[in-house]
Amino acid sequence: MIIPLAGIWTAATIIGVSFFEARYILFVYPAALYLWAWLMLHVKHANWLRWLPAGVFLAATLSISLIPYLFETGAFRHSERLGWDQAARTLAAAGRPGDLVVFYSAFIEADLFAQRPQDTYLLSYVGWPLIAHLPPNHSFTLVSLPLLQNERTDPYIKSLEIRAAKHDRVWVIGPDKQREYFNDKLISQFSFHPVPGYLSDNIIKASLLVRSGSGS
Repeated sequence: MIIPLAGIWTAATIIGVSFFEARYILFVYPAALYLWAWLMLHVKHANWLRWLPAGVFLAATLSISLIPYLFETGAFRHSERLGWDQAARTLAAAGRPGDLVVFYSAFIEADLFAQRPQDTYLLSYVGWPLIAHLPPNHSFTLVSLPLLQNERTDPYIKSLEIRAAKHDRVWVIGPDKQREYFNDKLISQFSFHPVPGYLSDNIIKASLLVRSGSGS
């Protein structure tokens, strides 16, 4: 039971992604249950050690299931109202046909765009939080930022900047850190300026950048 968990921790440390979620360690549960059963059979009924595996199992399960959400949202639950629905409504109401939409959905699979930048299936997978709230006949051009910004994904991010520079209007949707990072690139390098009035109080925000002198 310890070896698989140690392996997960090592892999997560190497690639820089947290696997501290219940779905990533489900395969450890049978080992915990077998250990619990073995101790209950081989330890005296009056010995408290027979309940040790159950206590460790429950404590680990609750910690892995609840603590990450506490750090993320301040509560012991996953935030279902990150703001994708409002961002999509803003985009649908104020967007124009052909607008480029750069979004960040925090899927680890988005790093695959570094090798497969034109993968439409991958785009539909990582983009579902936004796409699910857009009209099915929308005419926006959607592209995704990778999960991580590193040497492997930097060329892809640069290609998005160059692609955005060919548009007069660019929407950037995501959390503040990633959204502002991409905004700063367009503002400092390609003469874009932000259009006020679209930001919300949600975690996921939509911002509009317009090329200076475009008249948009």
